[in-house]
Parts: sequence; structure tokens; C-alpha cells
Amino acid sequence: AHHEDIKRSASISNAISAFEYEVSDVAWDLLKSFSLLSVKEGKGSVHRLLQQAMRTCQSEEESQRNLIICIDALRLLWTFKPEEVESWKEALQILDHVKCVVAHALEFELDAIYILKAAQLSMEAGVFSAMALNAFVEAQYSLHLALSLLEKAKLGRNSSSQRLKAEVLHELGRVYRYQGSYNESERSLLES
Repeated sequence: AHHEDIKRSASISNAISAFEYEVSDVAWDLLKSFSLLSVKEGKGSVHRLLQQAMRTCQSEEESQRNLIICIDALRLLWTFKPEEVESWKEALQILDHVKCVVAHALEFELDAIYILKAAQLSMEAGVFSAMALNAFVEAQYSLHLALSLLEKAKLGRNSSSQRLKAEVLHELGRVYRYQGSYNESERSLLES
């Protein structure tokens, strides 16, 4: 059994061959030569036109798989903690990515676990927008998106879903209060 574990571990670590790295380097250089990809401080950025072209060339199954990968990656990168001001700068760096990926989650029939993950990210993006940026309209949008995702999940009385919905409504009530919309605030807080 130990020998099998070593073989499995070796095959996983060699999953991307030197040839595949070479091919990706050639593609990277080609994209940079047409200004479709830019690199600053070790970070690559793909031109929006290329992003749209890549998305239209994917099957629905590929798009869904890639969305799931993005949700998981952003959950790992999203380190925002309201009580830790040091986490705010990093959160700001990926906030737009979080909002974009979460918005795409409404387009697909994802498993409930990924809808919950996207809803959690959207709620936290809303809290960040309100708390760190005083961007209450953006916060409201992110929180409403989280609620839409939770409704889409159709989890009924699932405790995780209900708890998250209560948190989202509570945060939405706070955002409404900050905007002076006291009736909306009261409705959200009572529903939470």
C-alpha cells in the first residue's frame, strides 16, 4: 500500500509536464505580444476582450467547471476579516474578482454547496464594501445577490442556508440603516 501511495503522489506531482509548461510559456508570450495579456509585478492580467472570447469558446460544462474552480480559488484567497484591518488591503485587491465570479454563479445550475460558497463570498464582499469602502450601493447589490443565490439553492430549512440567510439579512439591514432607509432596515432585520 505504501508503494501505491508513492506512485500516486508522484503521478499527481507530475500532472503538468515540462512540455505543458513550455506550451503555456509560448501562449503567454504570444498573448503578451498582442497586448492581450499584461504582466506587472509578477501578476498577469488578461484583456477583457480575450476573457469574453475564451468564455464564448467554452461549453456550458467547461464554463461551469471553471466557475467552480474560481469559486474555490477565491474562497482561499479571500482573507477579509472585519475585525482585522490588515486583511482589508488584500480583500480590496480581489473584490472585483469576487463580485464578478459570484454574479456568474447565478447563470449555472451549480451544486448547492457551491451556491452556498458563492453566497457566502457575496455576503462578505457586501460587508467589505460597506465597512471598508463606505460603498453602500455596492454592498446592497452584493447582499441582494447573496439572497438570490440562496433562493436559487432551494435548500428550504437547511440549517447552513438558513443561518447564512439570516446573516445576509442582518447585514442588509445595517446597510439600509447606513443609507437612512429605516423601513427597509427594519424589514430586513425582522426577517433575519
